[in-house]
Amino acid sequence: MTQAKPKDKAALLARIRAARGALEQALGRLDESALTHPGPDGWSIKDHLAHLSAWVRETTAVLRGQPGHTALGLDAAVYNGGAEDAVNAALQERSHPLPLAEVLADFRATHTAILDYIDAESEERLTQPFSPANPEDQRRVIDAIAGNTYEHDEEHWGWIEQRMK
Repeated sequence: MTQAKPKDKAALLARIRAARGALEQALGRLDESALTHPGPDGWSIKDHLAHLSAWVRETTAVLRGQPGHTALGLDAAVYNGGAEDAVNAALQERSHPLPLAEVLADFRATHTAILDYIDAESEERLTQPFSPANPEDQRRVIDAIAGNTYEHDEEHWGWIEQRMK
C-alpha cells in the first residue's frame, strides 16, 4: 500500500528522515568493496549515492533561486535538453571516479542542506510552485522536495538492494 503524500512540513520531514534512516542503516552493513563494486549496468552503490546527492543539491539550489544546471555542474544545454538519461549519465561519469569518503560526505551534507532548507521555510512556501518561471512544471515545492528526497531514495533502494546481495 502506497502512503499518501505528506501534506505539511512535519510529515515531509518524517518521511525524509525515515527513508534516509533506512538507507543509512543498510549502508552501515556494507564494506567499501560492496559500496564501490559496479553492478551489471556499471553503477555501484556509491554511484547511486552520488546520483541521489546531485538531485538533492539541484532541488535545494532551485529552491534558493539558483540555476539547476549550475548546481549539477552541467552545461545548460545538457540540463535543459529534456533527456534525463543523458543528464544522469553525465552525472555518473563525473562522480564515478570520486573516492567513497567524498561521495558519502556529500551524500550526508546534501541531506542536511535540504533538511535545513525545509526547517527554515514556512508551511505556506511548501505549497507554492516549485518553478514559477516554468509554467509547464506543475509541482509544488513540497512535491519537488518529496520527489528528490524520500521518493528518490526509495526509487533507488531497489537497485542498491540488488548490489547488496
